[in-house]
Amino acid sequence: MTDWRMRILRLTEADAGLTEAWKQLSDDAVEPNPFHDPRFLLTSAEHRSDATSINLAVVEGEHRLQALMAFTTRKGFARLPLHMRSTVGPFMLQLGDLRHPLVGAEDPVRAWRTLLVGLRRSRGPGLLELANLPGDGPLAESLTEAIARLGMAVRERERDDRACAYAHRLSAKETQSLLSAEHSSAGTIKKRARHVRQLEAEVGPLTVTGLGADPSAIDRFLHLEAAGWKGDTSQAGRALLPTGHDAWFRAVTAAFRADDRLVATALTAGETLLYLGIGLRAGAGVFSTLDAYDERYAHYSAGAIGRIAEWKSAVTTPGVDYFDPNLSSVYRDSARLYPHSRPHVTLLIATGGPVSRALLRGGPALRSLRQRLPR
Repeated sequence: MTDWRMRILRLTEADAGLTEAWKQLSDDAVEPNPFHDPRFLLTSAEHRSDATSINLAVVEGEHRLQALMAFTTRKGFARLPLHMRSTVGPFMLQLGDLRHPLVGAEDPVRAWRTLLVGLRRSRGPGLLELANLPGDGPLAESLTEAIARLGMAVRERERDDRACAYAHRLSAKETQSLLSAEHSSAGTIKKRARHVRQLEAEVGPLTVTGLGADPSAIDRFLHLEAAGWKGDTSQAGRALLPTGHDAWFRAVTAAFRADDRLVATALTAGETLLYLGIGLRAGAGVFSTLDAYDERYAHYSAGAIGRIAEWKSAVTTPGVDYFDPNLSSVYRDSARLYPHSRPHVTLLIATGGPVSRALLRGGPALRSLRQRLPR
């Protein structure tokens, strides 16, 4: 059996050969993630200084890339002077927090083992934080088996049941209308139907249109976002145009559009753009980045109707089975717009020596460690 090897490099050191292999891995990963895709990360490094500190841990097989993890090194605990490798960081929370590594389907357990052993043998912190991993499915199952085989200590740091939509779990009736969420209560369904009628009476017929191939869609999105509360930076608004991040977003979306992986879903009433959501396609999934709606029609729930149209449009697209709104369960009202949920977990893994293992064991071992370490 040919050995697989792990190496660590800076994101900015990725060459053309690695980039092509990375794109292939992104397409074939057991759990796709467009925010770990070279079209996202490499393009971001060209436009944002906070992306240049990202490192890559890559697992290379005989003929193809088997795994890739983007990570930074950060302080891990408020009261301990310890650092850890982490899949989150200053840039890594942009456009949401879906940050699980890409792992190939050939032998995911072996890919994880090679990655974890490589981290253990390399210089650097002995703790690894894997943030917001899917808590079920092939990625989680293969990681669990790899950790067990290696005998590494692991602790679950957080758990969140995040909203989503699966095409294969929807009935034919649930896919007939793009503007109605049949999983909602009867009262909510009637209320939204009334809002649809009121919008059509006041503004014009509602239409759902895919604009992923249209370069002007991003301009329309940026101006729609900036026209709402997000455009008011004095009120903590973080719209892309007023914060100066529009060039980065244009470049990222252009990279995905070039490979027919950009999804832009517009809800219009007559000539008025009510809602526009921007998503990225990876594998059989569509993953939301940002959305915006015309706040003049907030009293008609234009944003909620637009989000329903977005996920309905995605999961009724041939080849798409999954829509991820990139939404924490903290946002309960928004989460209710989606029919399904999936567990996500944040794990700490001790890839290093006794200090990291003691930290994850907790209890007396942790108290002893705190007493011995300098503040």
